[in-house]
Amino acid sequence: MTGLPLVGSISSGDGSACAVDANRDLFCFGRNTSVSWAGRDRLDPGTPPWTAQRTLLSRVVDFEASNEFACAVQDDQRVSCWGANRFQELGHATGGMPDPIPAIIEIPEPAQRVRTASYSSFVVTQASALWAWGRNDLGQLGIGMVSGDQPPVPVPIPN
Repeated sequence: MTGLPLVGSISSGDGSACAVDANRDLFCFGRNTSVSWAGRDRLDPGTPPWTAQRTLLSRVVDFEASNEFACAVQDDQRVSCWGANRFQELGHATGGMPDPIPAIIEIPEPAQRVRTASYSSFVVTQASALWAWGRNDLGQLGIGMVSGDQPPVPVPIPN
């Protein structure tokens, strides 16, 4: 692939990937246009979805692409997610519809790291607290119960 600036890190999911360049701008590409667009109302005319596109997110300090969605932490310590949203993996309900616009996740503490699983998302805060949201039908969020889709909730970590 030509035209990409120097890449600092990359994360890939199911059919899509994102990379951060040396300026901490986020680029995404792949077959999943919800991830690839990442805040753009559409891809540039004539550009196939597998061509890296600059997203509207900059100053990215951590990010991860997953199963048709992605999340990123910017240097203001807020986390945003976008893409598919079948199980509230974006942290808010959209009626199962994808959301290509990065939405800020409402958690009461500054975010440090973000990780994603098939349909779930996790954030470690500056205070080392763990927050989770998304699919929880098998207890995969670690919140002590099996439930349906969850908005952001704190994960209890035993002492």
